[in-house]
Amino acid sequence: YPLTSGVVGDCPHLLLEPSRTNTITYSENLNSWSKGSGLTITTDNIIAPDGNKTADKVEKTSQNYTFVRQSLTASTGVFSIFVKKGNHRYVGIRNNESNSTAHSVFDFDTESFIVSQANRTLSFDKLPNGWYRLIDYVSVNDSNTFVGICISDSSGNEIGTSIPLNSYIYAWGGQRESGQTYATSYIP
Repeated sequence: YPLTSGVVGDCPHLLLEPSRTNTITYSENLNSWSKGSGLTITTDNIIAPDGNKTADKVEKTSQNYTFVRQSLTASTGVFSIFVKKGNHRYVGIRNNESNSTAHSVFDFDTESFIVSQANRTLSFDKLPNGWYRLIDYVSVNDSNTFVGICISDSSGNEIGTSIPLNSYIYAWGGQRESGQTYATSYIP
């Protein structure tokens, strides 16, 4: 049965997907991930897409780096994460980028990716209550092993004065499926 804000819907259906593994540890607790010194994470701040109050507030609190990420074995594959607009318009997403500060950028206001890094297939699913699942497929096994998000400007930069202090978004449920070309249902 489909869940909408944690409530069982009335239309049963079968979900047929291949077996996959989420290689991100503590996928629902971004405070346990590596984070930049310009960032504060408030855990369990709002209702997540699964209907529980487990989504985190990701806020810029200084002019330093605003990333939250995990380092994984470099490989091709799909990184996805659920995000929701707070008071900031842009969120950067990265999936094994070779440039340590470049991110693809999702614009909440236009509901589109406005910057895409090389060798990427970007997409998103729009969910109820303002949530989006951002999906970043990388087709090249790059040397940088970071996957994650950041508070960014419209160019994908995560540091500097172009992003006002106290800018924030919400995030929950990171997932990395190595060697795969599309995202499956969220795996905690």
